[in-house]
Amino acid sequence: MKTLNNENNWKKENVFPFYYFLLSIYPAIFALGHNIHEIYINVAVRPIAILFLICLVVFGVIFILTRSLFRTGLLSTWIMILFLNYGKFFDWLDQISFFDLISRHRYVIFLLLLTSVVGIHWISKIKPSKNLTIILNLFSIALIIIPVIQITSYSLRIENQRNNAESIAVNTDVLTANADNPDVYVIVLDTYPRADSLEKNFDINNEFFLQQLTDMGFYVASCARCNYAYTELSLSSMFNLNYLDQVAPDVINSGKDTVPLFNLLKNSLMRRNFEQLGYSTYSLASYPPLAWDDSDFFYDVKAEQNENTNGNLAITSFERLIFDSTAIKLLFDLDIFVDSTDQVPFNYRYAEHVRYHQFTLQMLRNVVSQRGPKLVFTHLTSPHAPFVFTPEGELLTEPPNIPWVDGLSWEDNKKYFGMQVQYISNQMTPILKEIINGSETDPIIVLFGDHGYALNDAERMAVLSAVYAPEYVKESLYPSISHVNIFRVIFNQAFRGNYDILEDVSYMSPHPDPFNFSIIDEVLPGCVE
Repeated sequence: MKTLNNENNWKKENVFPFYYFLLSIYPAIFALGHNIHEIYINVAVRPIAILFLICLVVFGVIFILTRSLFRTGLLSTWIMILFLNYGKFFDWLDQISFFDLISRHRYVIFLLLLTSVVGIHWISKIKPSKNLTIILNLFSIALIIIPVIQITSYSLRIENQRNNAESIAVNTDVLTANADNPDVYVIVLDTYPRADSLEKNFDINNEFFLQQLTDMGFYVASCARCNYAYTELSLSSMFNLNYLDQVAPDVINSGKDTVPLFNLLKNSLMRRNFEQLGYSTYSLASYPPLAWDDSDFFYDVKAEQNENTNGNLAITSFERLIFDSTAIKLLFDLDIFVDSTDQVPFNYRYAEHVRYHQFTLQMLRNVVSQRGPKLVFTHLTSPHAPFVFTPEGELLTEPPNIPWVDGLSWEDNKKYFGMQVQYISNQMTPILKEIINGSETDPIIVLFGDHGYALNDAERMAVLSAVYAPEYVKESLYPSISHVNIFRVIFNQAFRGNYDILEDVSYMSPHPDPFNFSIIDEVLPGCVE
């Protein structure tokens, strides 16, 4: 009779609780689906593997103790739920400011242990049920299928864009190569505002930096504006020398998907023109999705990550996003992983961002000695958040939250964003001098912010725009030039092009609806006509 009962119980449990494994890796899958347009899929491999390994160990230990698939599934799931939400419990308790760091962890551990005991006691009373396991399995599939669809859909769209890249009409028949073509540097300082916007919104007087640029020979457009408010829109338009309704009408009319714009950015008219003129292309981008990964010389910040950490396993921003909600946060906060031999501490909150940024700056210096003619595309995620540097270039010990992710008051925005502006300005001055002094012939340098940063939409369009070029090129630049016309002027004056100068128009759109454009006029006093 006892044997028969055991056989009946086993039949009731003879459905494997794979829901437990899906729920355990769900945080990483969800985060990947939610951020797929910002990162590469492979960054999720390690956190998924770590979470799976942890849940496998928990499952094995509990199965040895219970010898029941049904109870192992429920008990393991309960323990993993507590493990995966440890950081959230901690953040909740963190709001009680009089607890110090160690005390907060002690209280969270105590609360979770107490909660786990109560849960284990309650689960032990549940009778084995094949139907319950089936329901939980189906629930886990339904839960995970949405981010999987997001990931798959985005990946297919990206691959489709690569395989069906539309060739932009290259106007090289009206361009003429010079005997000694100048090297061309296109340097994007992400979210760098115009001087008057900095003064009004951040109480920063940027005249010293602008005067340094002027003294070096740059033309600084005092009333320059971007044409669009977001990076992929702004750069796609600028690099294709036209407005998006002309460059990508099908993309605009197809909905809210900006993915095709990254293809237009990487395979732009500007780039193709220079390649047809005999230029080699260099890609240095601290934000990987913008990189020209098919350029002649591709400096991959991701590949540099391990080499730049002295062989140690560096925590990526994506991993930090996931693990900060789990019990692994305890190891981070107790500095278990800190490596004092690394310039950027292993446990630094935005270590990956810092390394990408520093690598890009260093490579920009290094390419100066490479003989041309060359087109160097450099994108620096600064002064864009995360805010990690002091004006002198030191790392902030406690960097603030990313404003649009975790929230940050405008006063803190002003403080920390202002520090990043001062930092990147201080960094760029010697690098620009090295480029000018180290080039075989006088280079062309386009230094600009892809969009600005302000509470007011109109002021977001006010950006830094500085061009180092021969005098006959600078004579055709003007104070209110917008991005769409910069390379039109350069091709016309330096390479005998025949591009019409377009009307300078700025378009604002809501971030969730990026192609719902409205014209934004100039509002800052010194530039209103």
